[in-house]
Amino acid sequence: MAERTQARLSPGRMLFTVIGVIALIEIIVMALLDLLPFDLENTSEALVDAVLLGLLSTPLLWLLIIRPLKRAAMHDVASNRSRLQAVIASLLDAHIDQSSACVGYPHTSTHSVRVAPAHSAIIERNVAP
Repeated sequence: MAERTQARLSPGRMLFTVIGVIALIEIIVMALLDLLPFDLENTSEALVDAVLLGLLSTPLLWLLIIRPLKRAAMHDVASNRSRLQAVIASLLDAHIDQSSACVGYPHTSTHSVRVAPAHSAIIERNVAP
């Protein structure tokens, strides 16, 4: 499903969707303006054209572009939040060996990170139970 969403949100596809929506709405607006029983001045016609184009294209652009982008962004936020929580939980499980100024993980003996002595006190203060 993520691949389908990514394909749907590709920059090229979004560009052609925006161009298509605007072109379609502009054709409809121009047809509606031609159906008016009176003629508008050039300035008035341009203003009515622009307002109608904006009003009629906004809902379609919302449905086809903005809402899918918002959903994808919210999915990314949730995914990144769960990753961050996993990293924080992992760091909170870490213990500090003061003699070697090394942060180790109790479940493995091979994963450790060297920490400068000045920073080990800060980490100990924030991580120690």
